[in-house]
Amino acid sequence: MSVDLRGIGVLITRPAAQAQRVAHSIRAAAGEPLLFPTIEIVAPDNPLAARQILATLENFDWAIFISANAVEKTFSLLGLSVWPEKLAVAAIGAATAEALHGYNVKNIVSPKNSFDSEALLALPEFQSIKNSRIVIFRGLGGRETLKQTLTQRGAGVIYCESYRRIKPAAPTAPLHQWLEQKKIQAIDVMSGESLANLLELAGDSASRLKTIPLITHHPRVAQIAQNRGFTRVTPCAPGDEALMAILESLSLGKL
Repeated sequence: MSVDLRGIGVLITRPAAQAQRVAHSIRAAAGEPLLFPTIEIVAPDNPLAARQILATLENFDWAIFISANAVEKTFSLLGLSVWPEKLAVAAIGAATAEALHGYNVKNIVSPKNSFDSEALLALPEFQSIKNSRIVIFRGLGGRETLKQTLTQRGAGVIYCESYRRIKPAAPTAPLHQWLEQKKIQAIDVMSGESLANLLELAGDSASRLKTIPLITHHPRVAQIAQNRGFTRVTPCAPGDEALMAILESLSLGKL
C-alpha cells in the first residue's frame, strides 16, 4: 500500500541539493515538502590544502568519507577524477556509499544499521589498524570521535576538509508564514548544527517549533532536540524510507 501524506507539511532543513529526493517522495505521497535549508555547503577556506592531500592519496591505506557532501565536494569542487584502485574506502552511511558509487568507487565498507562514527568504529576492519595511514574526508569542524579513537588504536590520521557548513542568509519570512498558517506538521532534522541554526533563524517563533513533531535519524540529535525543549521527538532509522514510514504514522494519528 502506498504512503498517503495528505494534510502533512514537512519542514525539511537539509541543504538544498540533499533535500530534493525526500521532497519528491513527500510530494508523490500527496504531502507538502516545505524547503527551509538551515545548512549551506560552500567551498573550504583553503582548497589548496585539500588538493595537496588528494595528490598524495597513494600514501594512505584507508579513506573515510563522513558524508555525501564530502564525496560530492571532493570529486566536483576539488577536481578528483580517478580513485586509486588500491586505496580502501569506508563510508559512514548508505547515502555516502551511494554517492561514492556514483563516482565509480567500489568495494566500500559501511555500517549497516547505524550511520555514525561509533558504528563505523565497530566494524571489524577498524579493530586492528596499528600503523595504518588514514585520511578522513569531511567538512570543516565536527565531532572528533572518529579521529581520536582511530589514533588511540595506533593509526596515523589526518583530515581532508573539502567543504564548510554555514548558516544560510535566506529570508526567514516563509518559516514564520508556515507556522502562522499551521502548515508544519513535522520537522526533518539531520544534525545538531542544522537544529541550532533552525532555532536561531526562527527567532521569536522558536517556541512554536518546539511543539511540532521532530524526526531525526540520529539518537544524538534526538537528545540534543530534547535538551533544547522539543517535546515530541521521534528517532528514526536511517534512510528516507524510514522517514516516510514515520510520517505515515503521523498522518494516521499514531505519532
